[in-house]
Amino acid sequence: MLYWENGLIKNEENPHGFNFSNNYSGMAWEGVRSYNIGNNEHHVLFLKEHMDRLLKSALALNLKSKYTSDQLCEATHNIISNFEDKNIYFRPCIFIDRLAEGVSKKENEDYSVAIYPTPISKLPKPKNGINMCISSYRRGYPQFQMQIKNSSNYLVGQMAKEDATRQGFDDALFQDNNGYITEAIVSNFFIIKNDIIYTPPNDGSILEGITRNWIINKSGFNVKEKHLTRYDVYTADAAFISGTFVELNHVTQIDHVTYYTHELYEDLVNRYYRFICKLD
Repeated sequence: MLYWENGLIKNEENPHGFNFSNNYSGMAWEGVRSYNIGNNEHHVLFLKEHMDRLLKSALALNLKSKYTSDQLCEATHNIISNFEDKNIYFRPCIFIDRLAEGVSKKENEDYSVAIYPTPISKLPKPKNGINMCISSYRRGYPQFQMQIKNSSNYLVGQMAKEDATRQGFDDALFQDNNGYITEAIVSNFFIIKNDIIYTPPNDGSILEGITRNWIINKSGFNVKEKHLTRYDVYTADAAFISGTFVELNHVTQIDHVTYYTHELYEDLVNRYYRFICKLD
């Protein structure tokens, strides 16, 4: 295909900018972390859960995978051997890798499955905290199928991020169509009040985070799912976010309200990092 790009005439069979999934979205993807915990041992965090969720997202989008969850897990472990002592962030994807010749999928579509690795810093370090605003953008069910991890859901996140940055904030919180707080741009959201951790319920307006599920079901802390209002957020004792990429990070400010780290949060962070390093 002959085309013009950045002042040059190029000739490529499948130029990236005219790719079907790039033009029409619908790519299913995941983010997976592998930690080098010493003695040539890697702890790939929740690998099976991530690959299972990838295939569920693909199924919901009518994208067909050539590989099973177990095969994708095996492929991930094969990649790790090439990175020796490094920590790695993986991006497994299922997408349509052909020219965008129309919005419809073909009857016998050839779906591509890829795993892209990126080395990251050595081991998790204590985070300095982030400040946030409640975004004017809404991201809620049914306009957004947030339980599906696909590329199209992140456009409004990009717009909210740019808006938050212009206001001097690091991140933003979304509300659903009823005005309830749902999640941050790429992470799940929690508050602490009276020594109880609260997080928005999985009602279609949040991604059911895998780190979030660990906090609820495996951390040993008292965690309750609850629809959160602005009042709940503004009057909380503390707040934090979770996610594969962000790990755990405390919130220092939301709009005009300042928060401080909480003993319960510090205990949670310690327990999470011990889990990562297989110390328990």
